[in-house]
Amino acid sequence: PELLVLNNLEFDHGDIFPDLEAIKTQFHHLVRTVPGRGRILVNADDANLADVLARGCWSVVESFSACPGRAGDWFIDRADATCNAFTVVSAKHGASGAVRWSLFGRHNAGNALAACAAAHATGMDLEAAAAGLGSFTPPARRLQLIAETGGVRVYEDFAHHPTAIEATIDALRDRHPGARLVMVLEPRSNTMRMGLHNNRLARIVERVERTLLLTARDMQWTPQDIAPSTGPCRLRVHDDGAALVADLENGTRAGDVIVLMSNGGFQGVPERARRIFET
Repeated sequence: PELLVLNNLEFDHGDIFPDLEAIKTQFHHLVRTVPGRGRILVNADDANLADVLARGCWSVVESFSACPGRAGDWFIDRADATCNAFTVVSAKHGASGAVRWSLFGRHNAGNALAACAAAHATGMDLEAAAAGLGSFTPPARRLQLIAETGGVRVYEDFAHHPTAIEATIDALRDRHPGARLVMVLEPRSNTMRMGLHNNRLARIVERVERTLLLTARDMQWTPQDIAPSTGPCRLRVHDDGAALVADLENGTRAGDVIVLMSNGGFQGVPERARRIFET
């Protein structure tokens, strides 16, 4: 590639890679394929990506950061509380563009920043690139509101890695401050089923008011491994999608925000929930 965006790098695919260093090596091989005239846009907030570039980089590098107050060649300014509206700024190129779009969440704004930087690198006017995001239709299952009734909102998200799950939770907290957050999760990826992210998953369960977990037959751990060690246990476990949705319906209160997270079919849970909670 002549233009490469490096957005994040962390351990995953534990059935393929033995450790994080092995994944960094693969990223290093990717960086080596970019020609000297090419350009690499790198997330300045990811230390693992900095390690990769330190192994050797022979192309033009520009950094971007979506974190408030962080420096980078590209950054976000004047963001509202939910990142529905913000300005992408290039200090290096002296350009900026206003984004107003349907998505929300700091992580989505970071993706928009990288996309605008990439568009600008191909010669597109930055203002036009930013404005174009206003008509962007996101793919399904990306913090998608699938049902709403009686003050209850149901979102579906493809998040299946702890970092993505936490980003989704942060975005919903900003979008719906004060609401009770209900997480419905299917740990479906190989890495999640192997239990390699259990420590982080346990901390995530502590962050939400209620968790419903759909287990897999070949999970190499038990739900007790991520249950809160103190206080009331807000984790409920099911091996059947229909039973999970029935439990979800029975325990839902007005004003709840429900987020369904899986990278697979989820035993039809999203469609069952949509039929129950749609207006």
